[in-house]
Amino acid sequence: MAGLIPQTFIDTLLEQIDIVDVIDGRVKLKKSGRNYTARCPFHDEKTPSFSVNQEKQFYYCFGCGASGNAIGFIMNYENTDFPKAIESLANTLGLEIPQETKSLRNAKHFESEKSYKPLYECLSQVSKFYQSQLREHPAADRAIAYLKGRGLTGKIAKDFQIGFAPPGWNNLINNLGSSESDQQKLLDTGMIVKNEAGKTYDRFRDRIIFPIRDRQGRVVAFGGRVLGNDKPKYLNSPETSIFHKSSELYGLYEAKLSNRSLTRLLVTEGYLDVIALAQFGIDYSVATLGTSTNQKHLERIFRLCPEVIFCFDGDQAGRNAALKALEATLPTMLDGRQARFLFLPEGEDPDTLIRAKGKDYLESLISSAKPLEEFLFDTLNKDINMETMEGRARFSKIALPYLNRLPAGIFRELMLQELANKTGISRSSLSYNDENAIKPPQEFEEKSNPATAITSDKSNNQSYESNPSYFINAAIKLLLHRPNLAHQVDQSILSKLKNKAAITLRDSIIILKKNSSPTSALLLGHWHGTNNEELIKKLANEEQLVPEKGIEVQFHDAIAKILQNYDQSTISLEIAALKSKSYSSITEEEKKRLVKLLQMKQNMEE
Repeated sequence: MAGLIPQTFIDTLLEQIDIVDVIDGRVKLKKSGRNYTARCPFHDEKTPSFSVNQEKQFYYCFGCGASGNAIGFIMNYENTDFPKAIESLANTLGLEIPQETKSLRNAKHFESEKSYKPLYECLSQVSKFYQSQLREHPAADRAIAYLKGRGLTGKIAKDFQIGFAPPGWNNLINNLGSSESDQQKLLDTGMIVKNEAGKTYDRFRDRIIFPIRDRQGRVVAFGGRVLGNDKPKYLNSPETSIFHKSSELYGLYEAKLSNRSLTRLLVTEGYLDVIALAQFGIDYSVATLGTSTNQKHLERIFRLCPEVIFCFDGDQAGRNAALKALEATLPTMLDGRQARFLFLPEGEDPDTLIRAKGKDYLESLISSAKPLEEFLFDTLNKDINMETMEGRARFSKIALPYLNRLPAGIFRELMLQELANKTGISRSSLSYNDENAIKPPQEFEEKSNPATAITSDKSNNQSYESNPSYFINAAIKLLLHRPNLAHQVDQSILSKLKNKAAITLRDSIIILKKNSSPTSALLLGHWHGTNNEELIKKLANEEQLVPEKGIEVQFHDAIAKILQNYDQSTISLEIAALKSKSYSSITEEEKKRLVKLLQMKQNMEE
C-alpha cells in the first residue's frame, strides 16, 4: 500500500461488513440467544466461551479475554497487521482501498506497510549475513564451540536462526552498506552506530547473535552474547520504529509455530533458556528482552493462551523479580486466566536443569508451580505473626491494595473471601475504601425504575459527582450499546465537552453522528491504535445492566450530569475571578453578578 488508509474508508468498511459473516467463514458459529458462540480460536478450550454480538459488531472471549471488531479478529486470526487486515476485508466486499499521502491524526498508528518494508528487508539481510558467518567465518569456531558446549544442535540453531557477528568494526557496512541508502537503513535499525565524529561502526562485534522475530516471523531486532570479555554480557538492539522491547517476547513466534493451539506459556529469563527448552521438547517458553514482565507482555500472552508460568531462580533476586511479575499480572487476571510461579533450585536455570535432569523432571516442576494466590499470600505474610490480632490486621492492610488491583469478577471475589478466611475478618468488613487500596470502578445498577437509576438516590450520587469521569464513561458505554443515541445530542452541547476526559465522548458522538446507521464497530475502528483503544474495548466488553427501555433516559441523565459539572466548574472559575478583585475595584454590576453566581452555585449543590 502506497500511503495511509483514510479513516473514512475504514468507517465505511466497518459499516458494510458483518462480523458474523467474517468470523463464521473461519470459525463455525452457533446462534445462542441474541449472540453467536463458538470455541475460541485463540486458545484451547472444550466449552465454548467465544461470543459474537452482531448488534454491536463485536467479539469477546470469556476464557482468554480476546476481543475486538472485525478488523481486530482478522489481525489475530490471520496473524497479520492492520493494513493487511483492512485489505482482506476490503477484498471480501470487492472494494478498492483509497490512499492518502497527507498526515492524519494518529497516522503513526495506521502507517502503511510500505514505509517499514525496507527496514524489515534490511534486518532480514543482516540475519542471513550473521547466519552465514557462523558457518563460514574463521573466528566462528569459538562461537560453535560455545553453542555445542551448551548442548545445542545444528537443527535448533537453524530453527532459531542463530548467527555470529565476527570481530571487526565495519563488517556490515563492507558487506551490506554499499550505498548511502543502505547505510541509512542500517542506522535506522540500530545495526550500525554513528559516533560524535561522524564515524560509523557495527553495534554487534564478536558475539553470538539471536534474531528477535515479531508475530509474523519478521526479524525486528537482535540480541548478542559476548564471547570475549566485553561488557555487557548480553546486548540488545536499540528501540526503533519497528522494535519496542517492552512489548516483544523472544521465542513467541517459534512457540506459535510449534503449537497451533497454545495452552500455556513459560516465561524464562534468557535466550538460551528458550532455545534449550525447545530442543528438549518444551516448546512453549518465551523470554523478556532485558526488561521485567509488564502488562503488555501479559495481555499478549493471554490473547494466545489461558495460562502463564513464570520461571525464576530460587534466590532473593529471583523472588524480587517474581514479585514484580506478580504486580504486573494482577490487573490482567480476568476470570478463566491462570498464573503460576516456579522457583528453581539455587544455582540452576532452565537451560542447565533440563540438560542435567531431562524434560520429564522439569515438566514435573512446572506442574507443581505455585498458583498466583498461593504465592501472593505466602509472600505477604512471610514476616507477619498471624496468631495475633495485630498481625492479622496488618496482613489485611498489606494485602488489600494487591487484591483491589484485580479486575472485577469471580476470581477477585474468591481472593477477597480467602483473605477474610485467613484473617478471621468478615467479608463485609474488608472495605474497598482502605486508604491504601485502589477503589474499584462503579457500575450501573439495575433499579426498579430504570428511568431514575442514576438520579434517584442523592446520597449515592455524591460519590459520583466527585468523579465526573464516571458519567463520561457511562455515556460512552451506552453509546456502544445504542450508537443511534448520538443523533439525539444537540450540536450546542458538544462545545461544552472540552476537558481532557470529555473529549473522547465528544469525538465519539461526532463520529457516530456522521453516519446514518452507526455501529459500535465504527468507534472500535476509529479508536484502534490510539491511547483510547483499551478504554473503548473495556467499556464495550462490560455487560449492559440497564434494561433496554431505560437506556435512552440513562444516557440523557449522564449527559445532564456532565453538563452540570461543566456549569459548576465554569461558575466556580468566574466566582474565583471576581473574588480575586479588591473591593474598591469591583463594580456594582460585578457585585450583583457575584451574588447571583453564589446563589446559582448553592442551588446546584442542594
